[in-house]
Amino acid sequence: MKNVRKAAWAALGGGMLLVTGCAAYSGVVAARWRAWERGVARNPDGVRAGCEPFDLGTGRTAVLFVHGFADNPSVWRPMAEAFAARGFHCRAMRLPGFGGTMAERRAVDAEGWTRALADEAAGLRRTHDEVWTVTHSLGAAVAIRHVLQGGDDLAGLVLLAPLVDVSDKRSPLLGARTWFRVLGRFVPLAEQPFPEDILKDAGPGRPELERFIPVNVYHALFRVLDDNAGRAGDLRLPVYGAVSPRDNIADPAAAEAWLRAATGAPRLRVVHANDSAHMIPLDFDAGWIAEDAIRFIRDGG
Repeated sequence: MKNVRKAAWAALGGGMLLVTGCAAYSGVVAARWRAWERGVARNPDGVRAGCEPFDLGTGRTAVLFVHGFADNPSVWRPMAEAFAARGFHCRAMRLPGFGGTMAERRAVDAEGWTRALADEAAGLRRTHDEVWTVTHSLGAAVAIRHVLQGGDDLAGLVLLAPLVDVSDKRSPLLGARTWFRVLGRFVPLAEQPFPEDILKDAGPGRPELERFIPVNVYHALFRVLDDNAGRAGDLRLPVYGAVSPRDNIADPAAAEAWLRAATGAPRLRVVHANDSAHMIPLDFDAGWIAEDAIRFIRDGG
């Protein structure tokens, strides 16, 4: 009985320590966010400068570019320029919550991301012969979710470093999902502790990644991943995938296995971005992957 009481007191003490530590962390992060926000320039819509959607080029085929987690449309500028030069109309959209205000971030859910992509695709489809989507990381997962939920307005998917599961390379003690399950109950706002996962210098003018992420955004992320899990075989449109073995964000083995399982796709091509990390659209392989994806699109859907 004495040992049971000791164990109970130890568990209670550990729980109180966890709650106290999380409360202290939350206070520090909230203060850091307020200080960071004071130096941020935003447009009248509340979008951080440099994170706005953009359009480039003209053509009967539209390409919808969708960025990844904590990112913004600027990641697509070099690739969009390459596609526009080859006769495509390029639209780089902004996923709700990223680049926007904290109020917008706190309203994010998986449905909102998917609906935003669907609205952009529908608008392009009304004015173009066909619409492809070129996506990165979370953007790839959202595009997949859209198609699996019955979206039939896309001619094909180009998926760069698709987020099928989160890599544990930066979570050596506990897996990323475990950290989320434990701390997500007590920490309403988290600060991104890691730099952009890229091997090449991204160049001047690139807005920094979103640093302060409310817990609901992580809920939305894992909801999208869980909805897509095991359903690659349900895709019935052409799929081009690029995976980086050096990726520290999206699990590359999980991504490749998922892509290889897309056996229902009428055309499937999977390539390796061996000289890049997670940020394939800006890294060393971006040039040849853009050209390879353009050839894949023009081969016919």
